[in-house]
Amino acid sequence: MAGNNWNRPKNPQNPRTHQPGGSNAYKPPAAKFNEPQPLLDHIPSPYNFVPLSRNVVLLDETRRRSVSQDVPVSDGLSGTLKLTVKAVSPIYIRNGGAHPIETVDKNTHPDYTDFYRLYPEGPYGIPGSSIKGMIRSVVEIASFSKMKLVDDHRYSIRNLDNQKAYTDHLTDSKSGAYEPRAMAGWLKDGGNGQWHLYPCSFGRVEQSDLARYHGNGFKPWIRQSGVKKYTTWLNTFPNMKLRCRIGKKQRHTHGHGAFIYSKVDQLGNGPHEGVVVLTGQPAEWDPDKPGSWKRKKHMEFVFFDPKSEPVEIPQKLKEEFVFVHCESNGLPNEEWKYWKKKMQAGERVPVFYLGTEQKPTSMGLAMMYRLPYQFSIGEAIAHSCADHRNPILDFSEGLFGCVNDTAGIKGRIWFRPMTVIGDPKPQGKVVTILNSPKPTFYANYVEQQGGSNGQAGADYTTFMDEDCTIRGWKRYPVRRTNPSPIKPLDNQKKLETAFRPMPVGTQFTGEISFHNVRPEELGAVVWAIHL
Repeated sequence: MAGNNWNRPKNPQNPRTHQPGGSNAYKPPAAKFNEPQPLLDHIPSPYNFVPLSRNVVLLDETRRRSVSQDVPVSDGLSGTLKLTVKAVSPIYIRNGGAHPIETVDKNTHPDYTDFYRLYPEGPYGIPGSSIKGMIRSVVEIASFSKMKLVDDHRYSIRNLDNQKAYTDHLTDSKSGAYEPRAMAGWLKDGGNGQWHLYPCSFGRVEQSDLARYHGNGFKPWIRQSGVKKYTTWLNTFPNMKLRCRIGKKQRHTHGHGAFIYSKVDQLGNGPHEGVVVLTGQPAEWDPDKPGSWKRKKHMEFVFFDPKSEPVEIPQKLKEEFVFVHCESNGLPNEEWKYWKKKMQAGERVPVFYLGTEQKPTSMGLAMMYRLPYQFSIGEAIAHSCADHRNPILDFSEGLFGCVNDTAGIKGRIWFRPMTVIGDPKPQGKVVTILNSPKPTFYANYVEQQGGSNGQAGADYTTFMDEDCTIRGWKRYPVRRTNPSPIKPLDNQKKLETAFRPMPVGTQFTGEISFHNVRPEELGAVVWAIHL
């Protein structure tokens, strides 16, 4: 398949720690003591892509008029297909219903680990939507239809090793010293769903100075979230305010470079007042070992001099902020959950933002925050062919139906739930790691410009680039052997999931009903089923 590079680029985001697809972790070759481990020249992955078509075939006006459930066409067909599915490997579909939120509770909950049932306590089965989605995807590819049924999110990036796509957007280099581009402000809920930003200034303060001032076991250099830092601090003090001295913005030399910022010191008795702002600690350092802070985060922030006039946050920026600070399941991450609760109680939230003081373009809860990409998934798809976003019907939409911004077309084919044949029972519980897709891993999900050896060049294409496009329809090639589930480590309890699959040989039966479809449409569905 043209454009499908099986040999992927070297070390885009440290493949030693990244597990594409979550089911075949990178295992470097064994190395002797103190001997560096070689990197693979590709990223192992259980999936690949059918590239996006550079041309989309849309229905002409005559065919569009014939897409109807009510007006018969001369060669229209109506009827039912009986379908039987046999599992040639263990098969699993999660049972529906309300399940516990915490991982440990989920994995011990019988309904959560059970196979899908057609109704509570009813027979096992396969939802009609699962079969429909599988068949529709194949028909879309084969008929040169649009790739439209996607979550058109604007994802984000936080990769300190990617200067072009990330660090250049958040820092300026001035005479060999780095100055943050991010500005600071206080975010408040103005009511009626409207957010307001109050810009302010900010300085940097050494973690060791904060620990001495706190004097009650506050150790911000230990690897931890910002929430845990706040909890420890507020166990001693009622708020984050303090007296201090705030210096002028100037150059400061550190062990790994020079930085421009306002230094904050004389905590507790300085001439100024500020508010301590804490963020997560990604790497630990030891204050008793000189120099151990080098290339580690060893400073926090102090916000001061807030403006009295608020800036209104656009709805789009608000939605992007919330999306970036939520987990893949849509729930707030630890930091946003903490601040969201305070915001709802009328308190202000410290944020950093880019843009101008009167027109922010992005914002986050840390100075080097997750930066939204320039292009969304849908916009990147349109870079391949603009017709992927054309409202005119294509072959797949005309058959399966679609919903647009202002109207919808009913489908002319229905996939009914499939019911298990006989009385097979789910197997024993399997506990493993099944990570969700990571479209932000641009080395795999964005089309890269590579040489004849299939390897990408020096610069990776990301959703920041004007010519970016996604690699296509994601497909999992059929395997001759069943991979062994990954056994979670002791520190991976939050990542593990449990389920009880149906055994090999389990069969399901169901029906596909169709009405007023043309022979070529029915043929496409039958062909996709047999494929």
